[in-house]
Amino acid sequence: MIAERPSEENGAAQTGGPTGQETQEIDTSASTQALVDTRPAYFLDFEASSLADTSWPVEIGIARIVDGEVVADSRLIRPHPTWEPEGWSDESARLHGINLELLEADGAPAEEVAAWFRERNVGLAITDNPHFEQRWLIRLLATDPPFPGVELLDYDSYLRMSLPDAAALGRAERARKAAGPAPHRAGPDAARLAGAWLAGMGTP
Repeated sequence: MIAERPSEENGAAQTGGPTGQETQEIDTSASTQALVDTRPAYFLDFEASSLADTSWPVEIGIARIVDGEVVADSRLIRPHPTWEPEGWSDESARLHGINLELLEADGAPAEEVAAWFRERNVGLAITDNPHFEQRWLIRLLATDPPFPGVELLDYDSYLRMSLPDAAALGRAERARKAAGPAPHRAGPDAARLAGAWLAGMGTP
């Protein structure tokens, strides 16, 4: 099922379905805690053409913890023919430094990036802005159906549900602040989230 946005508190939104038109809010209490306790996690980030309703993804980044280290990868996304040109913003391009020329030259076709994501979609997808990230993920996956099942969870909710205590939460927050402003590139941004969580677990 497609969820337009996660629930307001500690929400895990499940993305998938044959048409991309249905919506569902997912319970956030015991069921979500059980997912956090039993599923692996990866950290997901997008850069996008703008924040408009017609916006589309220009870069996807995924970071995981592998043997106590943050491992991140990303893909530039060539605009799909079905994506609206009016979804582009020069202001957003200046922020992340990804212009249309770069996407045409170095971006992979959206269908290939969707397949790349499917191969890495194992466990909970953790993101610090699930409302927007879910929109862009849906647009990406719609280029190469069928939709896989994707479970999105807000980053702050994941910290509260996965870290052992308040001291760990404090370590994660300090590490995130120490990393400085978000780079506004999908791979480094995902790695920044993963690194802060790792610091919260007591691994610098």
